[in-house]
Amino acid sequence: MFALIGMCVLLLAGCSDDSEPTSAPPSDDGFSRVKYIRDYRYLDYTFFDVGKQGVHFEEGESIEDFRLYISSIPSDTTTVAGTAHVIPWDTMQYYDERECTTWVEIDRSYYVVNEDIFLLDMLTWGIPPSRALACWMKISEQGGEVREIGDVDSDTLQLMLLKGSSPLPTDFTVQYEWRNVYSLGYLYAEPEQVRIRVCRGPAGDEANPANPDGQDGTPFVELLGVDRYDEAYNPNPDGWVDVMDGAVYSSYRSLVIFPSRRPFESTILDVTVPELYYHTYSGLRMDSTKYYLEVGLADN
Repeated sequence: MFALIGMCVLLLAGCSDDSEPTSAPPSDDGFSRVKYIRDYRYLDYTFFDVGKQGVHFEEGESIEDFRLYISSIPSDTTTVAGTAHVIPWDTMQYYDERECTTWVEIDRSYYVVNEDIFLLDMLTWGIPPSRALACWMKISEQGGEVREIGDVDSDTLQLMLLKGSSPLPTDFTVQYEWRNVYSLGYLYAEPEQVRIRVCRGPAGDEANPANPDGQDGTPFVELLGVDRYDEAYNPNPDGWVDVMDGAVYSSYRSLVIFPSRRPFESTILDVTVPELYYHTYSGLRMDSTKYYLEVGLADN
């Protein structure tokens, strides 16, 4: 997780500020500008694991070369036919997930790959839900040898599938997508300018001070692993997201990153919301919402 922020050095320029309306009561603590982000508003189709450790790569290996492809649409003029499998060297495994279509290579300026932790970051270009995503790569093994996953030298591409065009909750590749990253919508908000907590309450009632921000005396942010320190960075949770911790908050892109890929499904919570992660239709996710981030921005 710590390697993520080292990679995220680009501003999330033009990110949509589509959080819930601001309607907080007046505050005299210097953080009176408040916005709310519901639990279902994580960044869709933006962060992906490039395969799975133990299946596609081993600990200590790294990506030496990488190409990314997206399934084509009618307006695309340069396409190549090909098939993407979950495991290209064993195509019968997860055979029903295969994507046989035409593909377009995505220019490297649209994404970043962290070669050491096998992480794909689509930056500001989230993948459309109905389009498949696949890759070809060379992996450097610990002994110095290099192996290739896929084939892009033939007339027909052989790729490794990262996202299907019609993903099902049971698909192997569904686990690749990160559903734990939230954009605050503020550009270059420094840590000392931000204060964040997690609360539970119905949509439209976020400003209600009676909404709980924890259970059994423990704040949700602590239960969910994003509060381990106080403002002086002592190991003493203080009820707020650790915005000084680069593994949790990126001031470059105003992102909050929960340790768990599906934080509000965690069994540590008395009230869970698994529906957030098993519906591709956003309306169903909206209907199931129970939690929200309360984000306070400093007045100055």
